[in-house]
Amino acid sequence: MKVFVVHAHPEPKSFCTAMKSTAVEEFERQGHEVKVSDLYAMGFQPVASIDDFTERADPDYCTYALEQRHGVKTGTLSQDIQDELDKLLWCDLIVFVFPIFWFSTPAILKGWIDRVLVSGQVYGGKRFYDQGGLKGRKALVGFTIGGQEHMFAEQSIHGPIEGMLKHCCREHWPIPV
Repeated sequence: MKVFVVHAHPEPKSFCTAMKSTAVEEFERQGHEVKVSDLYAMGFQPVASIDDFTERADPDYCTYALEQRHGVKTGTLSQDIQDELDKLLWCDLIVFVFPIFWFSTPAILKGWIDRVLVSGQVYGGKRFYDQGGLKGRKALVGFTIGGQEHMFAEQSIHGPIEGMLKHCCREHWPIPV
């Protein structure tokens, strides 16, 4: 199996980074091919902009999803996006490892999602849900969160942990991966 690990934690000595390293070691020990994108270590640029395209479909007005489609069609996505997209299309399993920051992913990972899950390749047209551009691939999410177990229950300060994940991990929700 080909495994792509996307890691988003700023501290190399964190528990989250140790989880990523352990996962990579275990996948490799089991004989799987593994590629890793450590977004902070790479200095990944999370901000979507016109610089994401070496040629524009409309140089006067940027409709990002349409520019992504043009970039896919013409091979004019910026190199950093193309490199990550190549890894994504290569894998059978994508593993996201990150801490929960303010009830969501770190901004660097959100930016990776915005820039790498490109319209015209991953979604768009008839590419949605079980017909998406990543059909047949599996996804695994490993995350860390500050706090103690008693803080994440029905009547506790933060409520159930599922509430923090509802934007990305709904039960019975068809996911396009």
